[in-house]
Amino acid sequence: MKTAAGQTSDQEPAAPAPRRHAAADLLCNALALAIAAGLATLAIGIADGTASGTTRLLAVVALPALLSPLLGEPGATRLATLPAHVLAWALGTSLLAAAVWLAAGGWPPSHGIVPSLFALGLVITARLATIVASAVLRNSSMADAAADEWARWLAAAMLWLLAAAPLWLGPLADLQAREGTAAAEAIVAASPLVHLGLAAGQDVLRTQWFYANSSLGSLQFDYPSLTSVALGYACAAAVLALLAVGFARRDAAATPAVHASSPN
Repeated sequence: MKTAAGQTSDQEPAAPAPRRHAAADLLCNALALAIAAGLATLAIGIADGTASGTTRLLAVVALPALLSPLLGEPGATRLATLPAHVLAWALGTSLLAAAVWLAAGGWPPSHGIVPSLFALGLVITARLATIVASAVLRNSSMADAAADEWARWLAAAMLWLLAAAPLWLGPLADLQAREGTAAAEAIVAASPLVHLGLAAGQDVLRTQWFYANSSLGSLQFDYPSLTSVALGYACAAAVLALLAVGFARRDAAATPAVHASSPN
C-alpha cells in the first residue's frame, strides 16, 4: 500500500466499521423486539402449554408486527433503511417463536407461513407510513431527530388504535346493528389484529376475552376475505412507497442547493 510520500506500507486497510455498526444495530433491534414481544406474551399468559397452537401462532406473529414501528434510532426513518428494518423484525419474530415453542413444547403449526406473510405486509406498510410521516414533519421545519421520534410513535399509535378498533368502536357497531352489518364489517375490516387472526385461522372476535369485552362478538357480520386484505395492504404500501420515493428525491435535490448556498 503506497503512502503519501510514495513509500510502501504493509498496513492492512481498516475493516468496514459502518457495516459492523449496522449489523450490531440490526441485532440489537431484533433482540429488543423479541424481548418486548416476549414480555407481552408472558403478560397475557399464552407462553405456556395451556394455550392452543393457533393462539400462540397469532401472538408470535402479531405482537412483533404491532411493535415494529418503534424499531430504530434517530435518523433511521429513511427509505434506504427499509430492508434492514424488515430483517430486524424477521429475526426478532424468529427468536420469539423459538422461545415460545421451546417453553410450550411441540412444533409451530405448519400453516404459519400464511400469517407470517400478512405480518410482513403489515410491517412494510407501517414502516413506509413512518418514513412518509417523518418526511412530512421534517418539511415542516422539525429537527430530524424529533421528526423521526414523532413519526415512529405516530405510526405505532395509529397501528394500535386500528388493531383495537373492535374494542373502542364496538358500541358504535352495536348502535348501528339495526341498520345492517355495514358498520360492524367496516370496523372489523380495519383491524390488523383481525387480519392476522384470519391468516392464522383464529376467530379473534369470538374468543372468550373479546366476547366478554367487545359487543362485536355477539353481532352478525362477515369477516373480510384474505384476498381483499392482501390487496388492501398492497395498495396502501404502493401509495406510501410512491410518496416516500417522492420525498427522498426532493431531499436529494434540496441537499446540493443547501451546500451551494452555504458560505465557504
